[in-house]
Amino acid sequence: GLSTNALASSAQVGNNAADQNLELWNAGNGTLNYTISNNLPWVLVTPSSGTSTGGHDALTVHYFAVGLPEGSYTGQFWVTSAGVSNSPLAVALALTIQPPPEELAVWPAALTNATLVGTNAGRQILEVWNAGGGVMNYSLSNDVSWLSLSASNGISAGEHDRFWVNYVTAGLAAGE
Repeated sequence: GLSTNALASSAQVGNNAADQNLELWNAGNGTLNYTISNNLPWVLVTPSSGTSTGGHDALTVHYFAVGLPEGSYTGQFWVTSAGVSNSPLAVALALTIQPPPEELAVWPAALTNATLVGTNAGRQILEVWNAGGGVMNYSLSNDVSWLSLSASNGISAGEHDRFWVNYVTAGLAAGE
């Protein structure tokens, strides 16, 4: 027998999914000699063969997903034993590769500016983008009255969005 006939796992792009375990045993009489086989380049089941007289043998499914792009992958592996009426037994596998998490990135990391009293400082460009995976919604804000932004939000799937940072400094005293 098998403890399950289906396994599902997931991982983020660039990572392997965690190993999974299941059990195999001889549900009949005598000795069961078995072999494990699959044709999936992203799976290895260990051990690849064994013998059971009724005790439960542990099988481990190793997922090698590091090179797989985002998406869903399915397949199966087989437990085969010569002379057994229900051989081979199939275990269905499903693996989902998820995009890396969103990651907010900005350039430059800090803005500095200077101007003469009674004038507005020159505007500057701020770039914002998603340095991770997927599509990221973001918002822009500030907490001073003498600064304005050309937009208050954006969406990035990796492209660099450019915004103007406007300085309304003409009414500020020196040093403010």
